[in-house]
Formats: sequence, structure tokens, C-alpha cells
Amino acid sequence: MKTKDELKKQYKDTPIPMGVFLVRNTKTNEFIVGASRNLAGSLNLHQAVLKMGKPNDPLLKNPKVMEDFRAQGADTFEFTILDTLKPKEEQGWDPGEDLKALEKIWFEELKNRGWTAY
Repeated sequence: MKTKDELKKQYKDTPIPMGVFLVRNTKTNEFIVGASRNLAGSLNLHQAVLKMGKPNDPLLKNPKVMEDFRAQGADTFEFTILDTLKPKEEQGWDPGEDLKALEKIWFEELKNRGWTAY
């Protein structure tokens, strides 16, 4: 069994998953796609803003998302991780550009499915 200090070190050494996420209205196939250095945090934040936020929240570029969420219900929306980005071992590597590129790829893929961005 690991000691408390070993578990703490293991936790701190575990990288936070980063990548691309999707918030989708399953009735209309309207979506938000985003890239994040903290996928779980971003998905939780979007859920919280939709449940308790204000329509003019800067996180939501289109207030229609919240209108749909409140009118159609939370069960109509899915919150999904589309892709993850593994950290590179390169010194000084910044995942920002890679995340933007991955987000753009997914945005185009979702539009090619006939879905509409919010």
C-alpha cells in the first residue's frame, strides 16, 4: 500500500487531460466545440453556466445555447470529450497551437456532418 506522500506525488505528477470537447444539442445538432488545457474543468464550467448562469455570460458566445438548454432540458444536451492531446516531452512546449489546430479539425468535421455551430 502506498503512503500518503507517495499518493500525493502520484496525483501531482499525473497530467491533467487536455484536448477538444463538445457541447451538443441532440435535438437540433447545434454545437459548441472548444479546446482546453483542462477538459474536465471546461465541461463542468459549461454545464454550470448553462444551469445557473446568465444569458449574457461571456463563456457563451450565443445566448441561444442557454435558451435551448432551459427550454428543452439538460437531457437534450451532451457534453463529450472528442479528442485528447498528449503532452510532449519537448522543453518549453506550449500546447496552445496544437489545441487550436485540433479544435479547428473537429469544428470542420462536425460541420461536415451537417451540424450547426451555436
